[in-house]
Amino acid sequence: MPRILASAFLALGLLASVVQPARADPLAVTWGYLIFDYEGDFFFFTGDRFWLHSNEYGYFFPREMAPTCTVCSAGDIVNTTFRTPGEVYLGSGGVEHGGVRHEEVAWFGTLDFTVQPLLFPLTEEEIVYPSAPFTFTGTLRAVVGPESVFAATLTGSGRMGLPYVRTAAGTYEWEEGRLNYVFGAGHVPEPVPEPATIGLVAAGLAGLLARRRNRERARGRAVQPAQFP
Repeated sequence: MPRILASAFLALGLLASVVQPARADPLAVTWGYLIFDYEGDFFFFTGDRFWLHSNEYGYFFPREMAPTCTVCSAGDIVNTTFRTPGEVYLGSGGVEHGGVRHEEVAWFGTLDFTVQPLLFPLTEEEIVYPSAPFTFTGTLRAVVGPESVFAATLTGSGRMGLPYVRTAAGTYEWEEGRLNYVFGAGHVPEPVPEPATIGLVAAGLAGLLARRRNRERARGRAVQPAQFP
């Protein structure tokens, strides 16, 4: 079903008759996150007088997002740099910028994350969350019906994290489909979205985590929250 919805939204985006070019001055994402889950991406970006979020899954990039090391031992290089294959559907959600708000939009865009490679740590923990700094550039376009109502270039930086689970052989296997990018290192800018908007985003994230827990329980594996040193 997510793939069918994504295809339908992609067709709608391509048929948009009024397309605004990306703004000349990039918008800096100073706080937020992009989460890849088993079903797709889920994001919340905010900065100086703007916020953007998705409340439904967008496209899933199983090949583009996979780390260079999916089964790792101490000293192996882990790199999660990736780029989307052109403009893709990124889910539905809302946007506010320059005092103009749209609460139901379809998101299309490009994502480019450059992540600093890291060495897999020497550890005996059952679950490990390696993390590394990243820089980000991308474009986002919001579509309502046949019209593009918002378009911008985005920049930002933060830390990437992803979970690995210890195997019986003593190596560590990536939890396929789970990858988190957290912007801003904990800094929350002013102004922030209204309480109602924060509640909407929190509810969406809670639903995402609940679905994840249900899938993990079915697989007989406990869920652990992402951690960033």
